[in-house]
Amino acid sequence: MLTETISGKCPCCGYDKLFQRYGSMGYVLMDGCANCGFGYASNAHDGESYGVDAWLSYAQHVLACMRAGGSYEEEMARLDGLSNEDLRRAAFEWCEEQERWDDVPTTIFKYTDQDVQMHKALGLPVFKNMEQATT
Repeated sequence: MLTETISGKCPCCGYDKLFQRYGSMGYVLMDGCANCGFGYASNAHDGESYGVDAWLSYAQHVLACMRAGGSYEEEMARLDGLSNEDLRRAAFEWCEEQERWDDVPTTIFKYTDQDVQMHKALGLPVFKNMEQATT
């Protein structure tokens, strides 16, 4: 069984609408933050992926399914034409429109401070400052 949800809380930026997949070990399980780009994905067969590479193709699939004005294939082709940053921004804007589920309080995987600092060192843009958003 596989669960796909918008929930959790990013360990890097505090955004609370992560792309998350969890359940059976045969599937790719992941945490992905459209706000800052943090991510991690793993399964028992294909190894691991980090950062935006861990979740952006999944987000593209979700966007193509949810926003298809024409066919899924046409929407995927349109999204293929976007840069990674523009695709991430589109995913973030879509997440902002969605209701957050409370399936997972934080993340699917456990992350260390080193994991967080390595991601922050990449310097990817953060679309929404969560410290300012709560004040």
